[in-house]
Amino acid sequence: MSKQRVLVLGGSGFVGTHLCNQLSVAGYKVRSFGRTASASLHSGIEFLRGDFSDVEQIKRALVGQDYVFHLIHGTNPPKVNSDIAADLIRTIHPTISLLDQCADANVRKIIFVSSGGTVYGDNGMVASRESDPTMPMNAYGAHKLLIENYLRVFAYTRQQDYLILRLSNPYGPSQPVAKGVGLIAAVIDAIKNGRAVDIYGDGETQRDYIYIGDAVRAMESAIAYEGNHKIFNIGSGEGKSVNEIISLVEHAMGVKAKKNPLPGRIFDVRKSVLDISLVRNELVWHPNVELRDGINLTVSSLLNSL
Repeated sequence: MSKQRVLVLGGSGFVGTHLCNQLSVAGYKVRSFGRTASASLHSGIEFLRGDFSDVEQIKRALVGQDYVFHLIHGTNPPKVNSDIAADLIRTIHPTISLLDQCADANVRKIIFVSSGGTVYGDNGMVASRESDPTMPMNAYGAHKLLIENYLRVFAYTRQQDYLILRLSNPYGPSQPVAKGVGLIAAVIDAIKNGRAVDIYGDGETQRDYIYIGDAVRAMESAIAYEGNHKIFNIGSGEGKSVNEIISLVEHAMGVKAKKNPLPGRIFDVRKSVLDISLVRNELVWHPNVELRDGINLTVSSLLNSL
């Protein structure tokens, strides 16, 4: 029996690279698509250089593929609010074209990696379930939710199967620090280079952090899933504050962080934690790496690469 073929759009990024490697080890024939090749990709993974907005390049990338992971967002998340119209052009328009082309290419399933940290917004829940209200407070979350809705549209109009994975805040080895996302990597980088860590408000905003190895295991399990649920939260199910994260990194590095207190930001949700009961039951998955252990692994990796 021939290997199942999987296209990872955004396969050069932090999550995408780890996902490609996970799928390759699991026996899938993997094709990575992105603007730049990742030096961390395992041998045997095909890389196609291209632009997500180029219809012909996407069409070529889809040839022969059974499954597609969509991880691309055309604008750096912290910058989406400042140019919402441009992000519609860079992200939403190409995604609609992608969905159309996937249906034409008879792709079995599109797996969209959405944002569990932003689509729920300030919904008042202790831990958000997949069925809870979605109230994004920034354009990044609104656009992720818009893509989720278009997936439903194409399921009805083109019978294109899909699955949505609402990922919390992934962290781990090889996470870049230059794009303004990823608190844990940013704190490690700041301490290593003697810079102060920016703390907005009182530092008590809570987020759900998931080790990258656990996250990509969940993504892999989504390929074979044939149940009725279409949305899964992927996270740890626990919330940690900015102050707690800084303390854990300080302990792992044996160095105290300098701190730069700043005013709170209006779009920062006070608490964002995911309920992962559904994914535990349906995908028979659960996170294995505790936050303290994951931070220790990340510190070791990033100190060797920064």
